[in-house]
Amino acid sequence: MIVMRLLILLLVFLGGYTVAVAAQETEDVAIEINPLDYVPLEVGNRWTYEHVYINYDYEIGEPFAIPGYPPGHPPDSLLFAEKIVTIEITHTEVIDGLEYFVFSDADYAWPPLPDFFWGGKKVRLSDEGFLVFRWDGQELPVYNFGGDFHTYTGTLPIGSDTTEADFYRFYAQYRRSRVHFGLSMYSLYDRAEDHTAEIIFLQEYGVGQTYIEHYSYPSACVLPSFLNELMPLSATISGKEIVYAQVYLSYQSLASTGLGQVGQVQLEEGVDFSKGKHSESSNDFGLVRRGSDFRAWGFRDRDFFDSGTPSAKSACAPTGGYYSVLSSETGMADLGKIDFDLLIAQGIPSDLQLDVGTEVTHWEGHTYAIRSREGGVALLYLFDVEFPKKDYRSEFRIDASAENIKFDWVYYPDGLIDGDTSVQPTSWGHLKQLFLQDSPVRPED
Repeated sequence: MIVMRLLILLLVFLGGYTVAVAAQETEDVAIEINPLDYVPLEVGNRWTYEHVYINYDYEIGEPFAIPGYPPGHPPDSLLFAEKIVTIEITHTEVIDGLEYFVFSDADYAWPPLPDFFWGGKKVRLSDEGFLVFRWDGQELPVYNFGGDFHTYTGTLPIGSDTTEADFYRFYAQYRRSRVHFGLSMYSLYDRAEDHTAEIIFLQEYGVGQTYIEHYSYPSACVLPSFLNELMPLSATISGKEIVYAQVYLSYQSLASTGLGQVGQVQLEEGVDFSKGKHSESSNDFGLVRRGSDFRAWGFRDRDFFDSGTPSAKSACAPTGGYYSVLSSETGMADLGKIDFDLLIAQGIPSDLQLDVGTEVTHWEGHTYAIRSREGGVALLYLFDVEFPKKDYRSEFRIDASAENIKFDWVYYPDGLIDGDTSVQPTSWGHLKQLFLQDSPVRPED
């Protein structure tokens, strides 16, 4: 009977039918993680970082101000610095009946550590999954590891004051997972893309890369005029030393989510989603090569540049030759870094806009929506991009032409649906989940 049910489900899958479920089955879907996997709070744990500080925006004010200036021009030693810093949990302290873990500060007066970093702070994990800071005698719930992954507004320490910050939290299925908190902290400029901040918590490690940067000129090909960055070098967790360079690829290499189907497209090929394979005459999207005599490539997306060296410093280089893009003549949208399993559980976004003739660069960890020629919509999560040379040791990428991409994908043959209608895509991952939920034994039994 179990085998028969499995065969029926497989026939439904191969036949291309949709699986309809009640709306209430997907409304409360949440991705749960254990905060202790990413925030290892234990006395004696310590982390060593390379600290890079660049500041040519010191006249603007917080967070760029240099104490004592203006008036006058700061010396170069205050405008640029490179240090090695070790932060350690030295002891615990009970305040108002709650236990806080106390972190040591930098052993130098300048440059300052990023304001939203835990160095020199007292922190604890709340029952709700917040990493809470003790600040001026008050509690500041800052990083939310609990519940759904979403955007929220919180309060952050900045210098001797605090500021309201908009958080967007992103989790991705790496070989060792990471949780990103992107922060929009400062309202000094109209262009939000010109100043960014981020802190990354690494599984079984703790805080990895942490930075705030600002670009004085809204150009893709400039170095940041302000950068305060910590890059991880090593950590000692529960007495065991972890050299970041040795586990680097585990934290950088994305893995399949295990949802939907796994697809692969080589350069100058594509996919027909209704058939689930490459078709010379009716591909819905493809990985195609473009060329130019001169191209200014700015590494503004740190994850794109951060693909083979423990340093993720910003870089910019003029390049010529070829590069590759994802291209669709039927309509495509880059949904950015969002959680794929939560996305497909909720269905196609009701406000989805698919632009015809779109070409986008191939960012690992991004999710795309693509319209098929038959009117359906596919959602795909890009987890691997293969370049001619996988491990880069240069700050300047001469050829950004991907040769192969791998992705998880699900297909909605009915296309865009009403917001109050919950229709699941056809995928073996979903059917397998239904089968396992309803079966008294596992398939291998």
